[in-house]
Amino acid sequence: MADVKLNAKVEKLDKYFKENKLDMFALQNVEDAMKTGIFRVNMELKSGEKLPAAILLDGSVYSLIQVQLGMAAVKGYAKVAKIVNNLNNGLRMFKVTVTDNGDVLLNAPLIFAEDKFEPVMVHAIVIEILKFLETNHKVIMDALKAADK
Repeated sequence: MADVKLNAKVEKLDKYFKENKLDMFALQNVEDAMKTGIFRVNMELKSGEKLPAAILLDGSVYSLIQVQLGMAAVKGYAKVAKIVNNLNNGLRMFKVTVTDNGDVLLNAPLIFAEDKFEPVMVHAIVIEILKFLETNHKVIMDALKAADK
């Protein structure tokens, strides 16, 4: 895979992480037409809980930071949808979604042209996500678990 050409956003973020000794991010190159790179990390909360996260960058203007918060009860989907919609109405930077199989995901979409990509902004948003989750992860998951009752 050494001969895989990375897109400029992936190269810039990889360089930023290395220069700032942020070695907890593992880069996975996807051999596709968009030259996708995925930086994987476990976000560790003060509670000790580790949440899998990924920063997805490709050759388009769109990028995404995604964190798996946990699982929701699929059988209480109508209640879960209401909780998630109410939550999303109060969020500006993030959106919470629930997949068909019950994965609860926090998404932070990013828009950067390759030549305007700023790794420091991506890092800042990752920090904001971590701050948000320190305060809200348990509240979100407790509300979703209650929807199963």
